[in-house]
Amino acid sequence: MDPVQEVYDHWMKYKVRGNKWKGCKLLYFIKNEIKARLKDVDGDVKTAKQAIDHYAEVRLNPDYTWYHMENGWTLHEFLTITRPRDRTSLQFLRFIDLNPEDFLTKKAKAARLNRAKQEQAAADRVAVIERQTDPLVMFWNGPIEDVRETYRTGSQFERSMIRKHRPEAVT
Repeated sequence: MDPVQEVYDHWMKYKVRGNKWKGCKLLYFIKNEIKARLKDVDGDVKTAKQAIDHYAEVRLNPDYTWYHMENGWTLHEFLTITRPRDRTSLQFLRFIDLNPEDFLTKKAKAARLNRAKQEQAAADRVAVIERQTDPLVMFWNGPIEDVRETYRTGSQFERSMIRKHRPEAVT
């Protein structure tokens, strides 16, 4: 498949009726812009698609600030618009290595942080419960005298496990 057509098709796959994505026809000047941007990324179609994917993520997801913008970009604009403070740097190149987390709304950031804290707290609670109820963990983390006693009186398997996991008890 032609790389220009492949990039164009990738852009158009995000156009769904009712969403904020701007579709377009593949006109000669858009073909030329796609070719120019492919030269910027050494002809790597995958990198160009990645830039489109990142733009689509921040444009079509309500958790991101760009979703709430009035107007999005057409493919031509996406390929040609420069950054406001640096007129030599294209927005297209910015979206290649974009971290979408930088574009989260304050509400979405707070929700993700809260969800992560809740998941961590739940994992911590499970780990504490497992440590408290597992007799083997209680034994291995217990006093060295108990481990030495088991080493003297225990089975061959227990002695080999103690040698492996608590070698200080073998002395």
